Amino acid sequence: MSTFRSPQSTERAPFLFPAGAAFHADSLVLHATAKRHIAENIAGPLSIKTVMRGAATWRAGGAATVIKPGEFLVLNAGEVYSIEVNSPTPVTTCCVFFAKGFVERIAMDATSPLERALDDPNRDAPALEFISNRHAGELTQRVQSLAARCGGEPQPTSFEEDFIEIAHSLLLHYNEIQAKIARIPATKASTRIEL
Repeated sequence: MSTFRSPQSTERAPFLFPAGAAFHADSLVLHATAKRHIAENIAGPLSIKTVMRGAATWRAGGAATVIKPGEFLVLNAGEVYSIEVNSPTPVTTCCVFFAKGFVERIAMDATSPLERALDDPNRDAPALEFISNRHAGELTQRVQSLAARCGGEPQPTSFEEDFIEIAHSLLLHYNEIQAKIARIPATKASTRIEL
């Protein structure tokens, strides 16, 4: 079984990038390969889970979701989850974890008048609820493009810009899903989300 430091730990792990990054406080990439790995009851920050080789199972909200290459899973900040890898061949994952409020602030700044941002630059951004389900799309490639640099350099360059671009893509994905949900003819919002 792989060794795993819980997202609450600030110790440096060899599979976390950039060097010295800490869960919740910083946006970071977790890029690892293992045949067996279990981590349970993690309440991490907003994150995007991808698999580059093999398959991994994430459990959240009572549902098990198997993610394979070309797919991704979004888990909300504070959403308790577990991951399991159990394979005869190595499985490689690449996951992005956002600093607390990072994506929400980008959404707020993109939709607020400039005057408001200048008057109150430290205002709190409203929470966004993402649907924790299997998705496919270009967001997978954006996240995994960081993996190659993580393996080749101890401190990949331009990480901040990469995280902004990934957050922007995640927000576009969020808007697409919200628009699809709104088009479903159902009385209750919860029914539209389930469909």
